[in-house]
Amino acid sequence: MTLVVVLTTLVVAGPLLAGFPKAALGALVIYAAVRLIEVGELRRIARFRRSELLLTILTTVAVLGFGVLYGVLVAVGLSIVDLLRRLARPHDGILDYVPGVAGMHDVDDYPAARQLPGLVVTAMTHCCVSPTQRISGGARWTRWAARPTRSNGPS
Repeated sequence: MTLVVVLTTLVVAGPLLAGFPKAALGALVIYAAVRLIEVGELRRIARFRRSELLLTILTTVAVLGFGVLYGVLVAVGLSIVDLLRRLARPHDGILDYVPGVAGMHDVDDYPAARQLPGLVVTAMTHCCVSPTQRISGGARWTRWAARPTRSNGPS
């Protein structure tokens, strides 16, 4: 359907658009490009991970400065560097139960978590990509380990 609309526009409106001033066509393109930017999404990305916001800003600057093709190449390179950075320093956390929330959760995310006496559950989360991983930080491969804690009394 899009192909039909584009071809019809080129054939029917082509001569009409040829008479438009270049400044008016440029303003139309700028208007369409600005409508593509969603500030709410940028805020969501900033809350999710600051490095993702930095990648977004750098990609935008690269596309504006170098053009679309080279901007996308810069974005791919920056994404690979970010992936290698996160692989080199995987997140490890201590998991505990949170009142009112099902399952065990990282104590860094939930300070009200209560620890099980005599047990520490840790999770090392890797940022490896999988075919089912969502861009918004979905599936992650996690290695779980439970180790007993030292008690002050007799065993």
